[in-house]
Amino acid sequence: MRAHLEVERYLSNAVGVLSDSDALDLALLQRVIPKIRGYKRDLDLGLERLRTVLGERGCRRCGAVLDDWADAQTGDDAFLDGTAVEVGLSGQ
Repeated sequence: MRAHLEVERYLSNAVGVLSDSDALDLALLQRVIPKIRGYKRDLDLGLERLRTVLGERGCRRCGAVLDDWADAQTGDDAFLDGTAVEVGLSGQ
C-alpha cells in the first residue's frame, strides 16, 4: 500500500514537469522494479506480460530493464534483482 501511495504522490507532483508516461515510468522504476526478485525461469512469463503492459503505457525505461532481463544471454538460472545498481541505467 505504501508504494502505491508513493507512486500516486509522485504522479501528482510531476504534473506540469514531466509527461504522464515519463512520470509513470520513473515512478515505477523507483518503486516497483526494485521489488522484482527471483530466478528468470520463474519470472519469465510474468516479466513478458509486465513488459507488454508497460510498453503500452510508454514506460521505456522500465521496458529497457525488462528487455535486459529477457535477453537470451541471461540464463534461466540467473537471479534477477531489481535492486542491482545497473537497474534504471539502461535505456538512458
